[in-house]
Amino acid sequence: MQLLKYTLTVSSDYHFFIQFYAFIISLIREVIKDMEDLEGDEKYGCKTMPIVWGMPAAKVLTALWIIGSIRHPVVLQFYAMHLGWWWSILYSVATIIISFIVPIAQLLSGTGAQRLSSSKLRC
Repeated sequence: MQLLKYTLTVSSDYHFFIQFYAFIISLIREVIKDMEDLEGDEKYGCKTMPIVWGMPAAKVLTALWIIGSIRHPVVLQFYAMHLGWWWSILYSVATIIISFIVPIAQLLSGTGAQRLSSSKLRC
């Protein structure tokens, strides 16, 4: 008896995308932390993205990285829809995609460190 109608195979190229995705998520987190600690970094002369490029540029770039990270789970849901994996779609939308959309809204609307600390990714 076959349990699944389709089987998925993982190629070695797929591992590169997983590693790249993890790198981007870590980069997003670190830039948000740099935005939170802007005053301390300026005090000690650190050269972080928010200091060198400015807070608006850091916010926009972080939002673009988050939007780019959302793209892959959304595309995968179209494949899951085609295969009829409705529970996978529900899980991904409820946990993964929404957990990326909320930080974008908080990041672009917040100006203070308290607002930025609540915009962390929920990983």
